[in-house]
Amino acid sequence: MRLLLLFCLAWTSLGQTLSGPAAVTVGDPVFLRLADGLKPFPGVVVRVTGPGTETGTVTAATLNLRESPGGTVRGVLYRGDRVLVKGQTGDNWCDVTVSHGGGGFVSCDFLDRLPYGQPVGKTDADGRVVSASLAVVPGEITLAAGEATFTLRVVALEYDNVSSLAPGVTYRERRWIADGDGPFQMQIVEIDPREPNVLLLPVRAKDRAIGKETTSALAKRYGATAAINGGYFVVTPTATGFAGQSSGAYMWNEEVVAGNSLLRSALIRCAEGQVAMDQVRYSGQVATGEATASLTGLNRARSSQDLLWLRPIFGEKSRTDAAGVDAILDSTGRVSRVVDGEGNVDIPANGSVLSGSGAGATFLRTRATPGALLSVRPSLALTTVSGCRPVDVIGGGPMIVTNGQVDVGAENFGHETTRNPRTAFAVTAQGTWLLITLDGRQPASQGMRLDELAAELVNLGAVRAVNLDGGGSTTMVTQDAVRNLPSDVAEREVSDAVLLFSVHDLPSLRQIMDRVALDPGQIDAASIEPLYQRLDRALMAFEDEELDQVRLEIESLRAEIRQRSGSGLTVAAARVLGEATSAYLKLLPQIQQALRRRPPVN
Repeated sequence: MRLLLLFCLAWTSLGQTLSGPAAVTVGDPVFLRLADGLKPFPGVVVRVTGPGTETGTVTAATLNLRESPGGTVRGVLYRGDRVLVKGQTGDNWCDVTVSHGGGGFVSCDFLDRLPYGQPVGKTDADGRVVSASLAVVPGEITLAAGEATFTLRVVALEYDNVSSLAPGVTYRERRWIADGDGPFQMQIVEIDPREPNVLLLPVRAKDRAIGKETTSALAKRYGATAAINGGYFVVTPTATGFAGQSSGAYMWNEEVVAGNSLLRSALIRCAEGQVAMDQVRYSGQVATGEATASLTGLNRARSSQDLLWLRPIFGEKSRTDAAGVDAILDSTGRVSRVVDGEGNVDIPANGSVLSGSGAGATFLRTRATPGALLSVRPSLALTTVSGCRPVDVIGGGPMIVTNGQVDVGAENFGHETTRNPRTAFAVTAQGTWLLITLDGRQPASQGMRLDELAAELVNLGAVRAVNLDGGGSTTMVTQDAVRNLPSDVAEREVSDAVLLFSVHDLPSLRQIMDRVALDPGQIDAASIEPLYQRLDRALMAFEDEELDQVRLEIESLRAEIRQRSGSGLTVAAARVLGEATSAYLKLLPQIQQALRRRPPVN
């Protein structure tokens, strides 16, 4: 008898069907339908059999998957992961099959086990029954005495898809199994920096040193082609840290936003146009004519013995308590006022606040008298890279690839040897840049140790790579959509992101301006119209193929953006728009050459 088995997978809408056999993973419920052609078989008891005798659900936060009972660890399972239990050894090790079709041994003590192969229900009048058991691929199907038995097998879902996002920018999604281990799910944006239309820029959540925003919201707010999350930060507030406060070194638009004494790696955008990766050393001093003191940090919560510098990017208030001293400085660094024992003072829009406690407070009481001129000098210095003047520094770490070899730096993060979701940046031997995210902590993707991630990046051609903030922060966005599977219940809000823009024509420049104009916090109404007038004149000149006029209008647009920066247009928005107009001006010679090569119209 010929039988037709149709699947409706959990992630599809009800009523949509996929003809079997279909590749699905362990843990996905499936809707089954038994029919001979168009004739359904109602009332048939459905029993599922397969490579296991029991199902098991992991009850521990993490559970090692080993090659043999008590042997080498080959992978990690997470709470809620489901497996097929094929058998058990006398010392309480369970032989299991996992979602990718591979398997190994786990401690039976951390599995919630149920018999497998029990009837899952009867087919209804349309021949349908819902299987809540482990979903696998059908092999042989037999129907006898009103009972259907399915002999099933677990298979791997693997794919490698590549698509174009913009000139010089491709997007790649991969899912694979390595030696029976995995699955692993990775997203890659590859960028050719030789293309003049591409622009890589970091942005801060809420455009502040302290704040949180999702990566997708940041990408949408500025009209980015793609984005990944950036540096490490304080996720939840503590006594010594505000939520959204960078926990590593950070520089934005040549302003040092955060720094600490730890020597850790970072992604660096250089004034010369290239991107570098290196360990970054923070140093800072406050000097008067007679004395100096160490600047212990910037734009963060104040703790004991601190001497902090709080800039307007921190916010409107110092958020300090009464157990210290706050010295208010004007734009030249001259002390205009000293507040002792009060806290939470205003930060001048064109000035700053030096805030001290303990030894820091003693220094300010002695040296920061009204009228005194203080020199505040924070810096982030690269340790090995030369020929790069840092403009932006995104604190990450550790370095994981150097000279095309796996080389995980010892920077004492504590997460290097466990499997986690990951975000990374790499440069290939061909000179392209890779924005990388790797899913983890879920059945669809196990995550990787840093040495595993480094080895995979070397396979992809990376000669140098740095790890960025991962875990629940790991997020990849392209064309306004989150492309990976964040391991938290929802996309996590982060402190900053790295945005990729493609300014490959005037409409793409217009889209970036449109996104900025939609945010009333970025631009005031009086500034919108003059900017659009410049851009509209450039569009009309382009229609008439008057490229010299296009250049003049875009140069005038860029000048007006600079003029309005900080007055009618936020510095952050002005930076994005200014860099985008510069990218288009670099592209114009290519456009002009293309028009000249075009054959004449008869």
